[in-house]
Amino acid sequence: MRYQAISVGETLNLNGQAITVLPASHVVPTVGYRLDSGKCSLVYTGNTSTQNFFWGDIPNKISNFGYLIIETAFSNADKELAVLSKRLCPNLLAEELLYLNTRHKYLYRI
Repeated sequence: MRYQAISVGETLNLNGQAITVLPASHVVPTVGYRLDSGKCSLVYTGNTSTQNFFWGDIPNKISNFGYLIIETAFSNADKELAVLSKRLCPNLLAEELLYLNTRHKYLYRI
């Protein structure tokens, strides 16, 4: 095993599977990831904020987009703090999810 840095937009191919580094918006540099099996893609982003470029450019342009895992770091009561720290609360996430194409119908809360 070895460490290999990859930059935003780069894809690492591993035995027919692909990992792509995606841009994310936060107070410190951070990224998200697309994990693509070839049949379906999962998009993960953690520390992130409202970012129209993400929704328009990422999930909506992935033909086999199937899953999204995204963090909400604050409660709705702390929305102002979430905005200041460039993170999400549930209400901000709900607003962001409106940018997804209508073909993505299901939302599960964990």
